[in-house]
Amino acid sequence: MFADPQSLTFEGVAFSFVRVKSDAYSSEYHFSDSTQQIVMLIRNNPSSIFKKTGKSTGRHNVEIVCTIFPTVAGALPTIRRVSLTFDLQDGDAVVHTAGLINGLAGWLSASSNAAVGRLANMES
Repeated sequence: MFADPQSLTFEGVAFSFVRVKSDAYSSEYHFSDSTQQIVMLIRNNPSSIFKKTGKSTGRHNVEIVCTIFPTVAGALPTIRRVSLTFDLQDGDAVVHTAGLINGLAGWLSASSNAAVGRLANMES
């Protein structure tokens, strides 16, 4: 189980997330202040069958949902959601999957997050 609290930094600001719920394969962490609430969910499925190969894998997911509270009465909140899911086949080394994740994160963040902007503009 991950430590409680967890610390993440977004746009140069560090946030401390307190665990509010956990079970054998998942945990939920919260940060909240007067302007926003950020929820981080960590979920694991220890044994699923990968359909293409028929081999057993573990599926792992981290999701962050940030709700920005409205500052004008009657306005709707702004909700930002990001998630990462990866499958790790039984017997495979974590280091290789970590390399893929790091490569994807590097591509997304390169050139002042250019790929994120292009994705948001519906490019593929």
